[in-house]
This record gives sequence, C-alpha cells and structure tokens, in this order.
Amino acid sequence: MDGIRRGARISRLEKRRNEDVRRIMNMEESVIARIESRQLQWYGHVKWKGRWPNVLLQWSPAGRKKRGRPRNSWRAGILRMMNDKGLNEQDWNDRRRWKMGIKDTMTSIIKLHAISGAMDESPPCYILQVDDFRILLDCGWDENFDQEFMKELKRYVHQIDAVLLSYPDPLHLGALPYLVGKCGLNCPIYATIPVYKMGQMFMYDLYQSRHNMEEFDLFTLDDVDAAFDKIVQLKYNQSVPMKGKGYGLTITPLPAGHMIGGTIWKIVKVGEEDIVYAVDFNHKKERHLNGCELERLQRPSLLITDAFNATYQQARRRTRDEKLMSVYPA
Repeated sequence: MDGIRRGARISRLEKRRNEDVRRIMNMEESVIARIESRQLQWYGHVKWKGRWPNVLLQWSPAGRKKRGRPRNSWRAGILRMMNDKGLNEQDWNDRRRWKMGIKDTMTSIIKLHAISGAMDESPPCYILQVDDFRILLDCGWDENFDQEFMKELKRYVHQIDAVLLSYPDPLHLGALPYLVGKCGLNCPIYATIPVYKMGQMFMYDLYQSRHNMEEFDLFTLDDVDAAFDKIVQLKYNQSVPMKGKGYGLTITPLPAGHMIGGTIWKIVKVGEEDIVYAVDFNHKKERHLNGCELERLQRPSLLITDAFNATYQQARRRTRDEKLMSVYPA
C-alpha cells in the first residue's frame, strides 16, 4: 500500500483508510485479492506444464505428522480460493474458462476497434481498450479530409483516456488539431520529441497550403498549437505509467527505424498483458537510422501491425546510393 499511497500523495499521518486510498486511485481489488489471483494463475500454469510438475504438486511426505492441529497447506488454500470463485479442479483444462474464472483480479479484457486503417490503405486510427482504459492509436487524416471517417471517431472522443502518436506526418496525426479544437478531445497525448517538433511543422504547412488555395475552416493554427501543447514528449525507451483508470499500465516508445522519431509503442499491463503497436516499421539498418529492435518484441499478447509494404522489394543499399547521387550530383 505504500506505493499506492505515494501515488495518491496521501501520507500515513493523514490517517486515511486503505479502502479510501484504493477508491481514490480507482483500484477496486485489495492486495489479498491480487495475491490470491496470482496463486491461482501459478496453479494453472503448473497444471499445464506436464507430468512431473503435477507429480511434485501432488506429492506428500511419508511418515506420521506431529501432534497438534494440521498446518494449512498451499494446496488447501488453492482449493479454498477455487471454491470461492466457483471453479473446480478440472477447469484448468480449459484455459479460457480458467482465466475468465479469475479475470476480476488477473486477466485484462482487451478490445481493438479499427476506425480506419483496416482492409484498405486508409490512414491508421485505432481505439485500444484495456479494461476501462481507452487509448487512441494514431489519428491520421488523408488529404481529402473525409468527414465520414470523422463521424465515427467523434462518437468516442470523450471516452478516450490517452493518445499515442507514432509518426509526424498527416497520415498518422492529421486529425489531431480537429479533434482537440473542434471535438473537445481532452486527454494526455504521447509522442517522441522529433514527432512533436516535426509534426507541428507538418500541420502548419498543411494548414497554410490549404488556406492559400481555398476556404479552409476544419481547424486553425490556434487549434494546432492547442493540440501540440497537450503532447507529453518522450525519449526512446522511456517508460511512463498511466494513472487513474490506467493504473498498472505502462507505455514505452521504441525506435521504429522508418523515420526520425518513428515509434513502436509497447503497452504493458503489470504482470499480465504485453501489447505492441507497430505500423510502418523498418527492421533494416540505414545510413541515417538504425532498424527497429525486433528482439525486444518477443511473443507479445497482442501485436497490432500492418502489411502496407509487405510486397515491396527494396533495392540494395549501393543501388539506392547510386540513384540518389545521380539525382543530386556533387
């Protein structure tokens, strides 16, 4: 509880009950409930492992016990917790049934809603929900500024708790000024420092070019400034814990290797889920950028990615360098 109290900025000298502190931090479960859920999780893991772990679990030492009341065994405690949750010893055979039986304290409910960027080449825009915490993954908008796409996104604006931006171009953050200035999006926005700086220049340039050509009122330069004022600038590998409904969630930006500041987002629920959002990444090392670190993304619970460049055959580096030098001679 000490860590939770520090997070809530409540000293023990204030003599506030633990229940009050958990309610302030939107934590419904107690420490005891979390420990019990971890024990059930471990029990299911041991049962799934195979023959010898099960033999050791069932083993009982030979000989007579000492006088007095029998000690409470770990297995007896597991059986009691299973009974409290309405589980029986055979439920571990069905992993989904087992996890759902203890989901209130262990397994997170994860949902992904694709607003745009699925089954076509439209800009990426997804809503990731982990329990009650909703994260907007990119909010791209194409040069046609399709309002049909925006109509669906407007329905969720006031439910979004955080925004993660992966690249600075309009195809990944083009709708951000409109969402903040016209739709009332009000939540933390996370991006790397290059995405913040270049993204603002991209949006200034986009507004000015459209404003010079036609009557453009979807957003203004003030909306651009207001949107980027909400951005929390991060460095690569800098982990940030979420607060409130997102307690227990941590986000970490990793290099994507495709563009300066380009980001692969790693979203982790402590002790449970590992989610990776990786679009437009490049695993090859270039002259100006290293490739993405695929070894840090091993076996996530959920991988959100795209296949936009899956069929693209990249030329050798020497050929690309020669082509570049022919276009820009010394």
